[in-house]
Amino acid sequence: MASRQRLYKDNAVKRARTAYPCGVCSVECQQEDNCNGCEAWMHTKCINTSNKQLNIYSLLSNAQFYCLQCAKDASGHVNFRACLSRIAACAPRVFRMCQQAEREQLLLLFYCRVLPEC
Repeated sequence: MASRQRLYKDNAVKRARTAYPCGVCSVECQQEDNCNGCEAWMHTKCINTSNKQLNIYSLLSNAQFYCLQCAKDASGHVNFRACLSRIAACAPRVFRMCQQAEREQLLLLFYCRVLPEC
């Protein structure tokens, strides 16, 4: 337990000294992507994706990227309620709601997830 706390403290110190620290490994990021939720920068290798995947994703419909920590709930499943709340925040502007719904669908596809059956 003490070693885990020390590791967390060491990573926090690294993040404080680094301009754009990776939210996963704390090493500085260069030309990587950041999460629209927690605003942390992340290496593509740290989030198990490629630069090509992120570039394609970011070009589609002004997609917003959310890291797995922000996209998942406490049980480790994709947080569909958060997806819906981001869509609902665009109300009553129907066009913006449709755009946000497309973004959320792209995020689900990016993480190879599908909507649950009703």
